[in-house]
Amino acid sequence: MKTRSMKRESFIALILQHTLPKGFRSAQDYGFLHGNAKRTLRLVQWVLRVETLPLQEKQKATFICQHCKGPMAIMGFKQPGLTSG
Repeated sequence: MKTRSMKRESFIALILQHTLPKGFRSAQDYGFLHGNAKRTLRLVQWVLRVETLPLQEKQKATFICQHCKGPMAIMGFKQPGLTSG
């Protein structure tokens, strides 16, 4: 990590270099980088001979009921301090 000091205006200018003007779209929304272009991405990886490791499914956490000791089905989460209105 590096630390440097600069004027506020210079810092904001550096941040704004990474934002797109209104009406422009990110390049990741097009072509083989698009979220729905998995088949095309696999073809590009095959042509370029990129070896990818198969994804391993993560074990989901299981919550146990304190009363019946059975697994609980999570229906949703609520942030503490928020009231439903």
